[in-house]
Amino acid sequence: MLPSNSLLSRMLIPKFCNMAEVVVGHTREWPPVEVQLKGHTFFVASVAFSPNGARIISGSDDNTVRVWDAERGVQIGSPLEGHTVEGHTGGVTSVAFSPDGTRIISGSADRTVRVWDVERGVQIGSPLEGHT
Repeated sequence: MLPSNSLLSRMLIPKFCNMAEVVVGHTREWPPVEVQLKGHTFFVASVAFSPNGARIISGSDDNTVRVWDAERGVQIGSPLEGHTVEGHTGGVTSVAFSPDGTRIISGSADRTVRVWDVERGVQIGSPLEGHT
């Protein structure tokens, strides 16, 4: 049976109004869909939604930050990770979006905080250091 609040229900029920209806177990909405975001190679320590809900970021003990499409559950671009020039060299313990959703900030066991450009997937400026 179609949930009563679904688009299909609103379109089809008026056209087939003489059909018998069974009400047992009837739901008003489609059930939620579980999406698993797979890609990290070690445990995930922190996740956050973008302000508009379109993206998810995750930080892991594999030293990476990953950006995901929240609706499709697929990774967007390459991981924001340690390289010879930039990136965390320790597990990422916290992640957050800027209020406007254009930047990601990540904190790591390497005792740095880094700011990333969401669209380009690159680090902005030098790491913020000083934690002991």
